[in-house]
Amino acid sequence: MRMALVVTMVVLLALVVLAPVAVGQEIDKKTIKVTASAWESKDKGGAGDFPPELTLDGKLDAASSWRAEGQGQWIQYDLGEVKPLTELKIAFVSGDKRVYKIDILASKTGEEKSWTKIDDKATSTGKSADYESFKVGGRVDARYIRIVGFGNNSEKFPNWINIAEVSFFAAPPKPAAKPPTSAKPATSAQPASSAQPAEAGGK
Repeated sequence: MRMALVVTMVVLLALVVLAPVAVGQEIDKKTIKVTASAWESKDKGGAGDFPPELTLDGKLDAASSWRAEGQGQWIQYDLGEVKPLTELKIAFVSGDKRVYKIDILASKTGEEKSWTKIDDKATSTGKSADYESFKVGGRVDARYIRIVGFGNNSEKFPNWINIAEVSFFAAPPKPAAKPPTSAKPATSAQPASSAQPAEAGGK
C-alpha cells in the first residue's frame, strides 16, 4: 500500500514537471486588435471566409482560422499598449502534419521602420495541432506583434500560412512598493514631581 502511494506521488510529480508552463500572464484577447495583409474569402474565390479575427476566438479547429496564400503574408496584433511580452503561443491548421516557416516581429509604435525580429526563420514542429510555444528571448517590450508566413511543407498548399489561434503572455506587473513606515518619536522620561507632600494639620 505504501509503495503504491509512493509510485503515485512520483508519477504526479513527473507530470507537473513535464507539463508546459506559460511564461507570464496571458493577455486578455478581448483587449487585442488584429489585422492582416490578406485573407481567404468567398468574394475572392476562396472556399470560405477566414479573416484574422478568427485567431482570437479561442477555437483551434480549421474552420475558425486565418488563411492567406503567398510568401510574406502577415497577421498583426495590437496589444493596446506597450507590454513586457515573454511568450507567444500559436496553433497552426494541420499543425500535426505541416511544418510552417514564420518570422515574428515586434514594435512599440507600429511604424514600418520600427520593427525588430524577435524570432527569425522560426518553424513549427509539424507534430502538434495544439498550441506551440515561441519564446521571445526572455522579454521584449512591444505593443505590436507581426507574424509573417513563408509557406509550409505540404505538397498541396505549400504557399499558405494557416493559423488557428494565437495567445500572448506578458510578465506580471511588479507589486507596488510599500510606503516607508514613519518612525515613532522617542518618548522622553517624565520628570519626577518636585511638589512637597502636604503637612497634616494647620499652623
